[in-house]
Amino acid sequence: MKNFFPVMPRDKASSGESNKVIDFEILETDPSRRPAISSYHPDIHDDVRKTYLKKGPDQPVNFDFPWIRFGKKKVSIW
Repeated sequence: MKNFFPVMPRDKASSGESNKVIDFEILETDPSRRPAISSYHPDIHDDVRKTYLKKGPDQPVNFDFPWIRFGKKKVSIW
């Protein structure tokens, strides 16, 4: 088994635990600004996904959507 899974010293094996600690309340909800889920530690991928789902969709704030005339109606182009 040591050929496939090399033995790591205890100090290196335990140092990865700090990557798993994250404050889920301050995760960025904007998809263009948040880091990819794959950039988090593999043990917390599901927790990050669940947190994004609980927060709901990211809605733009103070953005005026442009309108155009389509026949006799005004419609948003978004």
